[in-house]
Order: sequence, then structure tokens, then C-alpha cells
Amino acid sequence: MADPIMALTIQQPWAWAITHGTKRIENRAWTTQHRGPLAIHTSARIDRDALDDMRIRATIRDHGQQPNYVTGAVIAVAHLVSIHSCTGRCSIWSVPGQHHWALADVRQLPEPVPCKGRLGLWPLSADADAAVRAQLAAQDACV
Repeated sequence: MADPIMALTIQQPWAWAITHGTKRIENRAWTTQHRGPLAIHTSARIDRDALDDMRIRATIRDHGQQPNYVTGAVIAVAHLVSIHSCTGRCSIWSVPGQHHWALADVRQLPEPVPCKGRLGLWPLSADADAAVRAQLAAQDACV
């Protein structure tokens, strides 16, 4: 059996911007050795201040419809390809002085997988992992 997919809990609307937009940098004060699949889990709390962020507004405009900010669920799987730090801005999404987690190959799940999140990087439970993998496999079968 494969190791469980690692997950990262991210507040909305930032998680939505990863899933539906161009946000490919996640800012963290800490780093990890993990590289590979990363489940994008949404926290129970929405960052209300971020709803007015110009980058979020532009992503909504480019997406063409109002977002559904699902909370408390895995909504996508990305690949964590690298982590770097820089003193400047390497992306419009980066925060100077933070570790910039570079994401690629973001795949939205057709149905959010409800589960409780945690702080830090954490493994999906067996049930959540199976549900996420089943949706990814179904997507692969349609290609």
C-alpha cells in the first residue's frame, strides 16, 4: 500500500486561488523535505480580509464566476516541486521573507473530500486518502 498523501491546510480564498487560478506559490514560515503530491485542504475559517485582495479579485474575474469557498475539505492535489526563500518577490503571490512552496500540476477534485485539518504538513487519513485517490484515478481514466 502506498504512503498516504500529505496534506496542507490553507485558508480560503487562498486555497481556491491555487485550485482555480494562477497561485502557484504558498507562503510558509517553515520548510519541509517533502516533495511530491500535496493535498490542498481548506481550513474551517475563511480569511475575510483576503476577499478584497487584488490578486484574489483578479483570479475571480479571470475565472468568470463567483467562487464557492468550500471549507473543511480536500479540494485539490498539487505537486510540491520545490521550496525556496528570497528577500524579494519571485511571484505576485510570494511574501518576502517567507519560504515559497512552489506548486505545479494542480488537479481540482470533482467532489470535495471532507476531513479535519491540522497544523503543519500532515498525512490524510486512510478514508480521505482513498477518496482522493479514487477521484484522481477516475480523472485519469477519462483522459
